Amino acid sequence: MARLTEALKPHQIVTEIHGHRVLVIELVPHPAKSETLRSPLALLDFKTNGWVLLFRTADGGWQPVPGDVPTLTLSRKVDQILCNADQLF
Repeated sequence: MARLTEALKPHQIVTEIHGHRVLVIELVPHPAKSETLRSPLALLDFKTNGWVLLFRTADGGWQPVPGDVPTLTLSRKVDQILCNADQLF
């Protein structure tokens, strides 16, 4: 995940691990207050056949990236986030 954090600078990116899920969060300054907002950016979910990449929908839910194929390596999913071909992140 360090590669993702470095590639997305100057954005502040943190990750949280929740069981078999990795949540990628962007930290952004609040426009009116002196606090930081946590904006979920992507979710990596490990299913029986590998890692699946999900994006945040307008209603706040998570949906798999169209055409995403599960993979056993996280680096491929990090590449998808960095490439952002579908402009989902």
